[in-house]
Amino acid sequence: MLSAQATDTGVNKATGALFALADSPEKMLAIGEEKLRGMIKTIGLYRTKAKNVIALSGRLIKDLGARFRQTAKRLNRFLALAARPPMWS
Repeated sequence: MLSAQATDTGVNKATGALFALADSPEKMLAIGEEKLRGMIKTIGLYRTKAKNVIALSGRLIKDLGARFRQTAKRLNRFLALAARPPMWS
């Protein structure tokens, strides 16, 4: 969502601090749209993106709740395994 109409470098620069502060939908909602805008203002279309990230965070919590958190944990485990070198050659 943040990478549309933006460079990877710009997105990576902005999201490092953002995801250190808000690594879940609940935390994203807690920082709020105004603070989020300030953190991603170097990314193109940041006002719209901040609005949409906050809206998506709310929907994830409302519609999926604990299922989202469980799925995210499973996905993170999968990604950690995928980053390892293969056990076969």
